[in-house]
Amino acid sequence: MFITLVIIPAFVTFLAFYEPKKQVLSFLQHDLKANLHLSLLDVGSCNLHIVHGCFRDSAKASGWDLDWFLSSLFWLFNDSPARREDFSNVTGCSTFPLEMCSHWWLENTIVCEWALLLLPKLKQYVAVIAAGTCAKPQNRSFEVIHESCMDNLLTVKLHFFLPVAKQIEPFLVMYQTYKPMVPFLSRDLCKLVKSLMERFMKSALLKDFTSATKLTSIDISKADCFVYYSKVDIGFTTENAVKAVRKKMSDRQLFNFRLSCRNFLKALGSCCQAAEQDCRSVSTNKQSCLPGT
Repeated sequence: MFITLVIIPAFVTFLAFYEPKKQVLSFLQHDLKANLHLSLLDVGSCNLHIVHGCFRDSAKASGWDLDWFLSSLFWLFNDSPARREDFSNVTGCSTFPLEMCSHWWLENTIVCEWALLLLPKLKQYVAVIAAGTCAKPQNRSFEVIHESCMDNLLTVKLHFFLPVAKQIEPFLVMYQTYKPMVPFLSRDLCKLVKSLMERFMKSALLKDFTSATKLTSIDISKADCFVYYSKVDIGFTTENAVKAVRKKMSDRQLFNFRLSCRNFLKALGSCCQAAEQDCRSVSTNKQSCLPGT
């Protein structure tokens, strides 16, 4: 029995990563029943990976290409002592950007925070290169950074990206555990979906959807479900960032930015909604795992 308790979590983790290979689960179930008279708890797809993928696809739906910018920040200075020295001499800063993880997007909150702190120094460095004082890096990373620094809304976009990631991150941290949390998964994912919907959907519509089943039945693709673009909840820090650059923004730019924020939240809410619908039947069927049932 001791050996079984050690092996099962390892195989559950394996199966979460290799979901299409259902024959592995079938073989393992047969072997456990035949030799130990036990069976594995099939919890379906790994919802943590699904939520990570939702955030990645939603960020791409905004059209901001922040992944290219954050990744280029690291690679511009990585393994380049001469470029690091130029940056330090120009800005007086001895800290450098962190590496972005392209497949665990929600682990990049600290990368985004670091980028926001270094952004003024980075713009200073780019301006010095444009003036011809420092050697211009001949690579794609610098081109991406130069183009991004020309965007007056770059700081605003990063300020929106960061709190949305932090809104989802606690859910992932809570469920990165070997504790029996499956019965609570649907409930907590439903709360997350609703909190995202409240940012861009009409409150009168959401009041009528009090259960998880009703919430996941909402058709997010319908335009009449959305609040007006100026009413989209982009967050307190993002609103302040918008005010700081408002004089440099046209009304059209502001409209497009808020529309992109809504598209970001819409794609994220829709994807998480589908994930909650998939895991609800699993969580409901496993209510016997709860204490006292």
